[in-house]
Amino acid sequence: MNARLTLASALAASGGACLLASGVKGSLGLLGPLLALLAELLPPPFDRVVSYVMLALSFLASLGGMTVLAGAFFLAFGRLTTGKFLVRLGSGTGLVGLLALLASKALGGLEALLAFLMTAMSSVGWLGMFLSVSSLLAAGKPKKEEVKPKPRPEGPVKRLVRP
Repeated sequence: MNARLTLASALAASGGACLLASGVKGSLGLLGPLLALLAELLPPPFDRVVSYVMLALSFLASLGGMTVLAGAFFLAFGRLTTGKFLVRLGSGTGLVGLLALLASKALGGLEALLAFLMTAMSSVGWLGMFLSVSSLLAAGKPKKEEVKPKPRPEGPVKRLVRP
């Protein structure tokens, strides 16, 4: 395991512990209304499947810190996509949601932004959310490994005749 994933899993575990201690729970965010719209548009056998998917995701999001801790476990063992998804779901936001929240506070003025940041840093729940989102940044994207060409067998090429 490399240092990047070790750092990401440590940040996610500490963020999950903070979220668990404060009782903060995640939400589906934009995914919830989109799945509800999809369930309305699909024909009857398939709408129930989408409803069950929404139910399962809502259950995971309601666990909050436990879901982030599960994501830290997956990050520690190299399951990057699953770990990042669980961290996003358990913390209730990703990087885009956090930046949108900070931008909306910044539009209220510098004093409003500073007051929000001071309040957020004194709250264990917000600290857990910031640590969880920073673990997403630390995890990054998986690196593409160079594909080595297969060695060619030495000698003459034999062709197989297929019936």
